[in-house]
Parts: sequence; C-alpha cells; structure tokens
Amino acid sequence: MLGSLFVLFLAQTVAAELDEKTREVQAAIGEVETGLRRYRIVYDFYPEDGNRNLVSALSPDYAAFQLEALRDGILIDPWGRPYVYERYDPGDNLPWHTYVFYSIGPNGADESGRGDDIGNW
Repeated sequence: MLGSLFVLFLAQTVAAELDEKTREVQAAIGEVETGLRRYRIVYDFYPEDGNRNLVSALSPDYAAFQLEALRDGILIDPWGRPYVYERYDPGDNLPWHTYVFYSIGPNGADESGRGDDIGNW
C-alpha cells in the first residue's frame, strides 16, 4: 500500500515538473518571438541560423534573456539543452513563419518539431 502511494506521488511530481518546464519553454518562445519581430522591423530580415547568432542579435536591445538561461552565449532550455533556431528564406515555402525556434523537449531527441519538441508552430 505504501509503495503504491509513493509511486502515485512520484508520478504526480514528475508531471508537475514537466508542466512547469513546458511553461518555461513557452515563455522563452514568446520572448524570442517578440524580440525577432522587433529585430525584423529594424533590419527587415531575421538573424542568421543558430542559437548563438540569435542570442547575439537580440541581446540586449531586442530581448532580455535571463542569465540562468544562457550558457556561453547560448540559450538553454529547462532540460539543460540548447534551443534550436533556424531561419528560412521566403523561397523555402514555410507557410506560417520564416523561422523556427524550439526546444527538443524532455526526451532530448531533436525530432524536427515532432514528438515532444516544443516550438513556435
């Protein structure tokens, strides 16, 4: 009986932690999207591909990243892995955005926006 209660408690704790980290990713996506809109208004294009290029282009004028979210100039998700940022040219036929920004999620596998990846789509 006690073992069953512990398993139930552990499952609820893990689910709550996952929800919290997902909210953190969604907040980071919102901050980056706002920063990218501001950047594009000024320069008429988005920064070059790459997490480090994104951070360099947006900081500090277009986005104020939390210091704990940065490691060596790279924006890190709540699971301790770099976010993915890719810019697309208008000819790449991407219907909603001209860039993607996402976390590879809790499983740590980059599934290009599928699986548990969390992004701006």
